[in-house]
Amino acid sequence: MARRQMPERIPKIAALIVVAAVVSIAGLLITSRISWATQAEESAVVDVGQPSGEPAFVRAAPSNKIYWADAGLSVDGQAKVMRANLNGTSVEAVITGRTQLSGVAVDPAGGKIYWSENPGLPNNGPYSADLDGANIEKLPLGVTVSSVGVSLDIKNSKIYWASPLQLKVQRANLDGTNVDDDYALFFPFASGIAVDPIGQRLYWASNGEGSQGLLNDGKILRSMNLEPPPGLGPRLNREGDPDGNFEIIVQSATSTPFTTLDEPAGLALDISAGKVYWADILGHKIQRANLDGSNPEELITGLSFPFGIALDPIRGHMYWTERLAAPRIVRADLDGSNQVVILAGLNDPWGLTLDVDRCPALSGGTTPLDNDADWRCEDTNANGRRDFQDVVKLFLEFSSPEVQNDQFYFDFNGNNGVDFGDVVTLFEDLAKLVGVLP
Repeated sequence: MARRQMPERIPKIAALIVVAAVVSIAGLLITSRISWATQAEESAVVDVGQPSGEPAFVRAAPSNKIYWADAGLSVDGQAKVMRANLNGTSVEAVITGRTQLSGVAVDPAGGKIYWSENPGLPNNGPYSADLDGANIEKLPLGVTVSSVGVSLDIKNSKIYWASPLQLKVQRANLDGTNVDDDYALFFPFASGIAVDPIGQRLYWASNGEGSQGLLNDGKILRSMNLEPPPGLGPRLNREGDPDGNFEIIVQSATSTPFTTLDEPAGLALDISAGKVYWADILGHKIQRANLDGSNPEELITGLSFPFGIALDPIRGHMYWTERLAAPRIVRADLDGSNQVVILAGLNDPWGLTLDVDRCPALSGGTTPLDNDADWRCEDTNANGRRDFQDVVKLFLEFSSPEVQNDQFYFDFNGNNGVDFGDVVTLFEDLAKLVGVLP
């Protein structure tokens, strides 16, 4: 007797039932965990990046401030860390009485400022202090450094800096422990430096392989990953060739539209748009390229020794410092248009950074928070902490126009889109963080 054929619609119906069951179970899991997480949060709240089994991470709303390093090489001779509102009002000195500051970085969640100091002297930085300038401390590295640029990988609790006198890029934990003295070797006059936590790469600018100020010899480089094999970090050989753990992505050549790439200094990343920006201090210009170095562009020319650069992708702005003849801070759109002088008549501004919104607003005006500065907006309900209510918020919002128009910031599973899978990933990541899942 022939076996009876199953109607074609039965498997489809079964598949729909399975999908509905998965969605229902996930919803029950999320709901049940919210009660547990809320109770746990009442007993403990910990800072971002601190190892803990607790479910909550503190993150205040961004201050929307510019921070910059005043080198103090002119006017009063006093190096400072300064800050102001994004429109240039409410200028204040946060840290004073220092010597030739160059780079600066801020960890708002950790409540810390980091800066590089006196790059012409060995064993002098980086330093840290509280956001109000208290508790100044030289990081206890135990190695010789001459720091210029600084960049933070808050998610992994790391600080990176360039040491031009040692021809190195170095890194350590944010508290100065676990120093990687030879993270990258034989890079003369490295300066600007930036971490890409999504692509797991480090980008930096090098002023050339000859003497400082050698024209038409600058380079933009990036590591192949943030964690090179032990003892095999990025290195140049004697001929200046890569060793396979990094690549030169931009340099002066007839194949680029640049007449020169002279002395790139400050460097910043817009990971959401796949761009790297830098300031060429002796080329007197701002340039950018794709993260792989393709499609290089000159955005702004004729500047007065631009040094530091910082980006605000959410508002579509970039900021940079200019030195010597016209010391000031200027803002423009990310394509270089609509330039506005924010602060003029400054002393000697070098590096700068921003504490700004890193996430787009959702429906109802809620602006999520990027707790660990990894370009993903995990704190979707913006209550200042990571909790399971963020999972519910994303579940309710993932198909909204606000999320779909800015998918990059909510793509937690890395599939180049936002769907229910990102809700599950956000739930699983938080459950692992608090010990609910292995």
